[in-house]
Amino acid sequence: MALSGDAVPPETGGPFRRPPSGSPSAIISPPTPTTRRPGELRAWSAHARRGYLAYTRRYLGWGVFILRAGG
Repeated sequence: MALSGDAVPPETGGPFRRPPSGSPSAIISPPTPTTRRPGELRAWSAHARRGYLAYTRRYLGWGVFILRAGG
């Protein structure tokens, strides 16, 4: 006897059934490795470091200013 709140098993075609084997949601592709050249890595890390430093100067600087002002 199934109650109204019970989960419907996949065999009955309920909401938890598996997708067909040929459907795109059933196919899981492995992640593709991305290889970067050392120059690209250096440029990317320098760009990220500059962005992070600009962020910390801008927002943490305002935070210190507000705290000192009695915010």
